Amino acid sequence: MTNKMSYNNVLEILCVEDDDCIREFMVAELHEAFQDARIDVASNGAEALSKCIERTPSILITNVVKNHNMNGFELIKALFGRNIEVPIIVTSEFYSSDDLAKNGIQLKGNVRFIKKSSSFAEDLVREVNSIVKST
Repeated sequence: MTNKMSYNNVLEILCVEDDDCIREFMVAELHEAFQDARIDVASNGAEALSKCIERTPSILITNVVKNHNMNGFELIKALFGRNIEVPIIVTSEFYSSDDLAKNGIQLKGNVRFIKKSSSFAEDLVREVNSIVKST
């Protein structure tokens, strides 16, 4: 299954974040920057995988938090295993890009990494913008 940047010319972003406050913050920042975008949410990897199988988003933003249902590492591997091609932005407060590599996830092509820091909102919008411009 291949990804299209939009369905009916609408940017579709799926945000996967277990923390309600951070998830709401991300959605608010994305809505402000991409007013016409359709933004969906999931609180864990299993829910996100189900949504991606049903309808592949234009961009997937996922945390790598350890979750009893499915963590971000497992989600990305499951998407790759199902040949679901979607640009992925991985976010984490505690993990680094090296941790992704240790878990078999290479930062190249469709996979990018953002550290949750004081510039997180700006970094997130910049990465989404970069993906939109490159497709």
